[in-house]
Amino acid sequence: MLVCVAAVLIIINGVALVSATFFTFWTFYLPWVGFLGPLGVITGVMLGLVLLGAMVLILLNFRVMAAFLIFPTAIVSLLIGGGFIIGAVLAVLAGILLIL
Repeated sequence: MLVCVAAVLIIINGVALVSATFFTFWTFYLPWVGFLGPLGVITGVMLGLVLLGAMVLILLNFRVMAAFLIFPTAIVSLLIGGGFIIGAVLAVLAGILLIL
């Protein structure tokens, strides 16, 4: 469930970068987002879809493989803001719970 929430937050964060006001607000806090430009939107949607794919792996009982897919995805999602930061935190927490 945490992975699904994290995926949705990361996708919403990626799509929100289309808005000029949100983009300027977000680049004030995370300056590297400004260098990504439109690539940030594509990155956010793709990383969210990867996390949803990890959710399928969890449902098929490939939990450790899903955890090793979730960790790098959560770290890379920090490039665009990580689903308002909380999405990356939830994804890392879900990966830790899957390994345990």
